[in-house]
Amino acid sequence: MRRVIKFTRTAVLRATLFSVMLAVLVVPHQVSASSGGCITDPTAVLTDGTHVRISATVATGAANISTIAYTIHGPVGSSLAYIVYTQPHLVNETFAFQADAPAGTYGVDVVASSPVRVAVIVTIHVLSALATSTGTTNHVVSTWLEP
Repeated sequence: MRRVIKFTRTAVLRATLFSVMLAVLVVPHQVSASSGGCITDPTAVLTDGTHVRISATVATGAANISTIAYTIHGPVGSSLAYIVYTQPHLVNETFAFQADAPAGTYGVDVVASSPVRVAVIVTIHVLSALATSTGTTNHVVSTWLEP
């Protein structure tokens, strides 16, 4: 014998709302590493005017990130002029610069220090080119690009 179950709109709406609320509570929030709060990522401006936009996304809350360490690599003879933030950042960040790349090549090493092991995605964007790498917290995630 087949049993037919009827769903009312109210029951479907309640089930949907419950599922959404459960997902919000259970799924870890992604945090933009540079801001610690899904807001922005830093842009390194080199003395030759090149803008290296860095995006580091860490799959945990800002409270679980103790430090984000960036090592930016640029062409021999270049140097870091300054870092630009478009919004306040909420985690401790450090920056180093090494002019050790061939002409027209840029890279970034990112280490997100955290007591939890989670995914880290690093993207750099120079001119119209971009490159992405993945790794985990407490390990170097390197991304290189020749625009």
